[in-house]
Amino acid sequence: NYVPGLMVFAVIMLIFQSAMLIAREIENGTLRRLVLSRVSSIELLAGISAAQVLVGVLSVALTFAAAYALGFRSLGPVWLALLVGAFTALSVVGMGLVVACFARTVTQAFLVANFPLALLMFFSGAVYPIPKVALFALGGVEVGLYDFLPAAHAVTALNKVVALGSGLGDVVYELSALALLSILYFGAGAWLFQRTHLRR
Repeated sequence: NYVPGLMVFAVIMLIFQSAMLIAREIENGTLRRLVLSRVSSIELLAGISAAQVLVGVLSVALTFAAAYALGFRSLGPVWLALLVGAFTALSVVGMGLVVACFARTVTQAFLVANFPLALLMFFSGAVYPIPKVALFALGGVEVGLYDFLPAAHAVTALNKVVALGSGLGDVVYELSALALLSILYFGAGAWLFQRTHLRR
C-alpha cells in the first residue's frame, strides 16, 4: 500500500533540485553569458530538464529495487511503473522551473519550493489518502479538485499498476493527464524564465 506513494515521493523531491540548479546558474552569473548568446530559454531548460528526468527515473528504479529487496512484488509490469515515474518527473521538473523564475539565489529557490512541495505531498495522496472532490465531468471522466497536481495522477496510476496489476490501457488517462500537465508547467516555466531572467 505504501510503495506507490514512496515512489512518487522520491520523484517530487526533484522540485528542490531542479529549482536550485537553475537558481545556482542565476546566482553565479552564468545566465549573463547565456543572455548574450543565441541560446533560447527552451533549449537551456530542455537540457536541464532532461538530466533531471533521468534522475527522477533512477529515483523510482532505486525505490522499486529497495521495496523489492524488502519483499514487495508488483502485480503489474515494472516498465510501466518506470514510465509513470518518467512522466511524473517531467511534470515536477516543470514545476521546479516555475519556482526558479521567482528566485535569484539558491536559498530563495529552496524556500519557495517548499510551497509546491507541500501541495504535492499532502494533496496528491502520496503521503495520506485524500478524498475525491469532484468538480465536473469531461468525456465521462470525473475531474477532481486535486487533478491539477501531477503527483495525484501518478499515485493513482502506480496504485493501478503495482497493486492491481493494471496494464498500459488502464492508465492511459493518468499518463495523458501527466503529459498535459508536464507541457503546461514546462511551458509556463520557460515563458516566465524568458521574461524574468533571459531578456537581452
